Amino acid sequence: KEREQMVQNITPAQEKKFLTFLVDYVVRTSPDMLQTNLQHLSKYMLESMPPLDPINLHRKQYGNLKDACVSSPIVMSVFKLDGYLLQVLKMGRRRESNAAGNLEPEAWERAQAGHKSYMTAQLTLCKNNNMNICKACGMRYYNAAVHTGCVANGGGAHVPGYDFSIDAVEVLNCAI
Repeated sequence: KEREQMVQNITPAQEKKFLTFLVDYVVRTSPDMLQTNLQHLSKYMLESMPPLDPINLHRKQYGNLKDACVSSPIVMSVFKLDGYLLQVLKMGRRRESNAAGNLEPEAWERAQAGHKSYMTAQLTLCKNNNMNICKACGMRYYNAAVHTGCVANGGGAHVPGYDFSIDAVEVLNCAI
């Protein structure tokens, strides 16, 4: 009952600071994937942050890190939790969250930097392996394979999203 009272008293400002910490940690530790395991995050918090750090205290109000994440609509507007894997949501959802005022400017800038790093890694992978990303459904596919299976296109052909001949150096400039 005491924990419920503490959780009810958590302010949106505290949630935003926690979200800023999460975005920073994920972008810093996993720029190519934009995800982390809650165990790694919890270990980092316990070993690298003072027990009375406001972020640690925030987590403790919920009892554990998983509850601190899933109980916060602000955090879940930027992340999804798949078991113990905390993943950054797609750009459209992050834009909506930012427009709703859920991200502090610092968190939005870090999220943008993380997105650029993530997309550079994904597109470089595609370019080096003769792959593309479907503009309609977002699925990666091999150019040499049959191009059917686009869920946004009724199972039909994938729509290429990138032409890597546009810019031989910067893959982010290759969107069609």
